Amino acid sequence: MPLKVDPERLSHEEKQTIIECLKYVADLCDGAQALDGHGFNKNDTEIGKNLAYSNFHTYKMMVIAASLAWKYRGQLPDHLRQGIFDIERKHNKDKKTVLKRARFRTLL
Repeated sequence: MPLKVDPERLSHEEKQTIIECLKYVADLCDGAQALDGHGFNKNDTEIGKNLAYSNFHTYKMMVIAASLAWKYRGQLPDHLRQGIFDIERKHNKDKKTVLKRARFRTLL
């Protein structure tokens, strides 16, 4: 399941963490020439590298960047992986709470 966040609710530090994740994966990437489990896959190479090294990110670009960072979290070093997990936990906590309340109401 991709990381779904509202970029308007992300702090500057969280956005930087997401972009740092993409830069890390982009630096490993050989354009999907070798099947080595490093870098982006063939479909994500162009967009992933563009997002990693772009100086400006629109709302939609940050949505995609967050999704890619989550998708490739297994390739990240511990500190970046932890940052992505922290973002997911913080921004999806509200959604999980809403779902729990909705389920509880249906039981009443």
